[in-house]
Amino acid sequence: MTKLKARGIIFETLRSSAASNSFGVIGDANEGLLKMTAFRELKPCYFNATQIPEKHGAAVWSYFWEFAYSPATVVGGGTAPSSSATDAATKTMMNSTKKYQHDQGAYTKTPADDTYKSVTK
Repeated sequence: MTKLKARGIIFETLRSSAASNSFGVIGDANEGLLKMTAFRELKPCYFNATQIPEKHGAAVWSYFWEFAYSPATVVGGGTAPSSSATDAATKTMMNSTKKYQHDQGAYTKTPADDTYKSVTK
């Protein structure tokens, strides 16, 4: 991936379930890879805790739905990674030391009301 980044390829990661976390239950957290991407964590709280497949699938349709909206705001300023973000903005977030965690809008399916907070990757 490092060679691809050097060629200008942009990478974004969106996680929405425990199927790829650091708990070691299922999946692989792949922290090293996440540090090289524009990474954000979506919290689809409109599904209950046992609906892991639904939460996992939420990342895909949320990503495509976001094309209809401006990128979500970040608490304290800026915008979060999004399918509607410009390549330049996504590249900046990819190369930063920040990741983005869902803050508001977690209980609705629409990305229109989402906000994020940024924390260190």
